[in-house]
Amino acid sequence: MKAKLVLENGTVFSGESFGSPGEVTGEVVFNTSLTGYEEIFTDPSYAGQIITMTYPLIGNYGVNQDDMESNRPCASGVIVKEYIGDFSNFRATVSLGSWLQSHGVVAIQGIDTRMLTRMLRTDGAMRGILTTDDVDDATLLAKVRASPPMLNLDLATRVTCEASYTWDEVDMTPADPAVVLMVPVLFTVPEIRQKLVLPFAVYAAVSLVFLLVPRLNPGGYDALHWVYI
Repeated sequence: MKAKLVLENGTVFSGESFGSPGEVTGEVVFNTSLTGYEEIFTDPSYAGQIITMTYPLIGNYGVNQDDMESNRPCASGVIVKEYIGDFSNFRATVSLGSWLQSHGVVAIQGIDTRMLTRMLRTDGAMRGILTTDDVDDATLLAKVRASPPMLNLDLATRVTCEASYTWDEVDMTPADPAVVLMVPVLFTVPEIRQKLVLPFAVYAAVSLVFLLVPRLNPGGYDALHWVYI
């Protein structure tokens, strides 16, 4: 199925659809991550935006239920250079294309994402329209320019949960053995030891407090998170 992307500056990109048929407007942005497309598309901060993935091959490891940031895609649309439908990952349960289709997300592949990214990098994010409908470019451009800008949009109501809930699943993943073994080795080097003593002591103290008094860390954050902030 043919698909088309039209930007508010009049640029038109033609490609192939690999998501849901339909039409959607939004702010076109780009993301440079090499992996993690599932987390990106389900990130609530991308609500109202059409995401361009700069990495050229997207979809090769499919989609699984464990890596989602939300229970559904939050992005309005998806743009990639080349979509890989034949996924290979023991955790995957469905292809990216099928998953996007099931959630009604319009997606396009086969366009020059490098050109698009350079344009967005130079001119900034801009409104765009993604469509699989057979509509002339002038009509699509008029729709884009009539679409609301991101400024002052109430996007939180689109992605917030329907009701409040309590989160009590603390991450109890054991420490990486390699890291545990590396610590004493690092402390044998005098120059490194002098620089590591204070941050390591703070980290250890915070970890111990969290272990003894879980109520102080209801979110289950790693101690490094609190040391950083």
